[in-house]
Amino acid sequence: MNCSNCGHQNPDDIKSCESCGYDFSVSESTQLKAKTSRLAIFSLVLAISSLLFFVFTGLPAMLFGYKSILNIRKSEGKLKGKSIAKAGIIIALIFICLYRVIMSDAPPIENDYTIKDIRSSSSYAQQSYAWLMSLADVNDNIPGATAIGLSESDLKNLNRINRILDTKNLDKISARVQENEDIIMSLWHNSKKGRDILTQLNEFPEIADLSSPGFELPVYLRNLRRLFMIHRAYIYLQILKGNHMEAMRLFVKLDSINKKLSLNARDIVTKLANIAFFAVEFQIANFIANNEKSPKLILLMLKAHIESFSEKHTSMKNSIIFEYLKFKNSSLKVRHAPLFKYNSTLKLQRNFLDKWIAIEENREPYQGLKVWPDFYPNLPIELRKGHKLPLYYKLYNPYGSLLASITRLNMEMVFKVRLSSQIESDMLKIALNKRLGEEIDLTARAYSDEYIIDIEKKYIISPGPNGKIGMGDDIKLPINPEVLGFTD
Repeated sequence: MNCSNCGHQNPDDIKSCESCGYDFSVSESTQLKAKTSRLAIFSLVLAISSLLFFVFTGLPAMLFGYKSILNIRKSEGKLKGKSIAKAGIIIALIFICLYRVIMSDAPPIENDYTIKDIRSSSSYAQQSYAWLMSLADVNDNIPGATAIGLSESDLKNLNRINRILDTKNLDKISARVQENEDIIMSLWHNSKKGRDILTQLNEFPEIADLSSPGFELPVYLRNLRRLFMIHRAYIYLQILKGNHMEAMRLFVKLDSINKKLSLNARDIVTKLANIAFFAVEFQIANFIANNEKSPKLILLMLKAHIESFSEKHTSMKNSIIFEYLKFKNSSLKVRHAPLFKYNSTLKLQRNFLDKWIAIEENREPYQGLKVWPDFYPNLPIELRKGHKLPLYYKLYNPYGSLLASITRLNMEMVFKVRLSSQIESDMLKIALNKRLGEEIDLTARAYSDEYIIDIEKKYIISPGPNGKIGMGDDIKLPINPEVLGFTD
């Protein structure tokens, strides 16, 4: 039997068309007067909108479509639109399946990083963290004073002294230190509370960092930096006065504290502060090395401490894992956001940071974690410098991509800062060895083949990241060529 409505060929004993639902038992005139089911129309409209709203309109579309088919069958030919309802059901089902595919997250990470993967100090040394945090306490004895005893006027004086001492001319530094002796002595006296805290910290075999993985900045760092700056000015003054052993004692104390803290530093800000403090130490050591009255014993002691500075003190592994844990905690807060793939986002971030750990450990990075669900193909995601996340991953995980891009560390910058510190250490060793009459090695660590001795401008120079001298990013160590023994 051919359907007079759609032409579909049906079995002879069937009562309605298999294709359009045309009722053969009802007269043709009645069929022509039949109305299209509104539920069938709603079903199709909702089904099409489920392309954007997925299950939120897809499930109602399927329910309306099924209900409309039942109504059409019971209407005895007064309703039509069975094919429309079927289309609504099929389209909704397709988009719901598509939604299921799109919303699928990657499986969780097995044996993921925890706080236990971060290098920490012994249980006894963990008491040092309370002393470290006391640097951020408010000083109730002096109105407006910091935890280390400095008043507002002291801070202004310290800032002025720092600007003077940050010059690259050693002769100017010597002159300015002597001109400002009274201010330096006042700062030294008023910061006794902070200096006593440093003495307590140095009593521990290690200095603990017990920061939790949050986004609060280490509040003690500002005062710790101030204490390093005060020590720099005071040590310069003692060298110029000929108090070499006192200057060396204070230098050793600073060096010891910074090295102890650097081993366990967690937050990336703390690690960068450690590297900045090492730069201050190199400035002090270089001032001593270039002072013509510095005894050989002091120079030998200084050399031993500089040579003990190693890559373990600038290792970024602790901080990289800590930053991942911070990211993980922030992701937990939004893990139920629509279209947010929590596991995939974590794997993406961990692959990025694991790459830097591999660089840190001088090994080839491994293949990385698959950021897709198991049934997805393992599409590549480039994480190299200058590469953005591919569009197909942004479409799959829009919120995760946004969160990763916002919180992603500029590790290239961090590693450049660390490398700059290591280059300064190399150049300082050149200056010390030359002053001691020992053989010097000008082989450069990076950016060029050799470090350059510029006797006329009084610098040991390394080009910056662009590898060319004079481009504004050079790394320079000021020297007194006559004192060190450099000649034309």
